[in-house]
Amino acid sequence: MTRAIKGNADVVPLGDAYFSLALLLLEEGSHVNPWVKQGLKRVPQSIELNTLRELLDSRATGAPALAGNERASDLRRRNPGVFFRALAAIYHRMGKGMFKREEYAGTVVALERSLHFDEMAWANGVEKSGVAHNRRAQHQEGFRYYERVIREHPEQAAARFNLGATHFLLGNTEQARRQYQCTNRRRRRGGQVSWNLDG
Repeated sequence: MTRAIKGNADVVPLGDAYFSLALLLLEEGSHVNPWVKQGLKRVPQSIELNTLRELLDSRATGAPALAGNERASDLRRRNPGVFFRALAAIYHRMGKGMFKREEYAGTVVALERSLHFDEMAWANGVEKSGVAHNRRAQHQEGFRYYERVIREHPEQAAARFNLGATHFLLGNTEQARRQYQCTNRRRRRGGQVSWNLDG
């Protein structure tokens, strides 16, 4: 990892090296901010490091880390899969560190959050597989992926939207309308909606 931080990207991408080091320090309860800041100076586009920075800043200021946070929303839009995997890894390491320090209430909260974000990353990946099949005109395969996401994560509006788009492409306008209406109802109810209109 030292060679990667010194600039040998053949070993590990620089952003990954800083993020891995920050996770180790987080688990040990050490000060992470200096490494995150140094990493962002060298790799400012790193979604993982920016996500960690948002969480650390929110813990220091008491501001919301994700809900209503414009920078976190931008990171999520740029690459939801990477964003959710980063959150899952961050909370996992926080939970491991709390467990070592016998902070069991915090351990439970952190590990539950880790599992939640890991599931969100999974759902995003499966939904993207459906999009890939649709782009290759393999619509039946796309249906399978969208229906799997909807079955396991009904709050994923992107899967419903893309399922509706697939029905529309195949001329099944009634089924498309039903999926669009379901997506719209979920949005009006104020539930958490995971849009992914860029495929």
